Amino acid sequence: MPRPGGLQSGPQAVPVNSTARKLYLDKNVISPKTTSTPGPGLIMLGDTPYDIEASSKAAVLIVASRSGGWSDEALRRAAAIYDSPQHLLAEHERSPFHAG
Repeated sequence: MPRPGGLQSGPQAVPVNSTARKLYLDKNVISPKTTSTPGPGLIMLGDTPYDIEASSKAAVLIVASRSGGWSDEALRRAAAIYDSPQHLLAEHERSPFHAG
């Protein structure tokens, strides 16, 4: 259930709308204070150019979903683009998420 400020409840509250998520990532994940790099094999799923920009700054591979309403041109820097999360699941064995 969303909480005030666009955060979802749970063990690790992360903003649920795109603008709040970008600000959260900028402040908490890709800030200059970040000293470690993400581990190999880390993949991010996003649906906006802001997600792609954040993943690039964090040196994380990103897979995009068209569910955010952005054009393929706007999402072109993603490793792969899927129509929806359901499409990604259907194509999982051929996606960057599949390790085998």
